Amino acid sequence: MIIASDHLQNLISESNKKKIKIEEKKVLASNAQKEKDLLNQKIYKISTEKNNFQNRLDGIKAKKEEIKRFLLTIKNDKEIEKKKLKEIEIYIYGLENKIQSSFDE
Repeated sequence: MIIASDHLQNLISESNKKKIKIEEKKVLASNAQKEKDLLNQKIYKISTEKNNFQNRLDGIKAKKEEIKRFLLTIKNDKEIEKKKLKEIEIYIYGLENKIQSSFDE
C-alpha cells in the first residue's frame, strides 16, 4: 500500500507541477496578447496619421496642379492680348498713315 500511496503522491506532485507550468504559460500568453493588442493600437494610430498626411499631400499636389493650370491660362491670355495689341497698333498705324495721307493731298 505504501508503494501505491507513494506512486499516487508522485502523480499528484507531477500533476501540480504541470498545472503550475500551464498557468505560467497562460500568463505568458495573456501578456503576449496584451502586447499584441498594444502594438495593433500603435499600428492603427500610425496608419491613421500616415493616411492624414497622405491626404494633405494629395491636396497640396492637387492645388499645385490647379495653380499650374491657372498660370498656363494666364500665359495663354497674355499671348492673346499681345497679339490683339499688335493688331491694334498695326490698325492705328494704318489709320495714322491714312490721316497723314489725307493731309498730304
